[in-house]
Amino acid sequence: MKKKWTFTIGFASGLVIFISANVLSYCQMVWQAPVLTDVPTTFGFPFKLHVSSGFGSAAIIWSGLVDDILAAVFVSVFLGWLLQWLCERYSYGVRLKESWRDN
Repeated sequence: MKKKWTFTIGFASGLVIFISANVLSYCQMVWQAPVLTDVPTTFGFPFKLHVSSGFGSAAIIWSGLVDDILAAVFVSVFLGWLLQWLCERYSYGVRLKESWRDN
């Protein structure tokens, strides 16, 4: 596998994990709506992105949104580099074994 694709696959996997976690957090907030109308509800992973109260007010937590995006990008870059490093290391070992058999 080429270097570019291994990094891209790892990076995309990290983004999918964070997006899925935030969607799940949102769905959990909607499905577990409070019985009382004055109880505020929030969602977001790993940082809170949104808060709403039962009286109709809702707000985006901008610092949580920025932190969430930064965390997703950093973790995704790390996963991309890790996958690339593992694939290079594994393919190097396979090449050594194959070249040893040829001799």
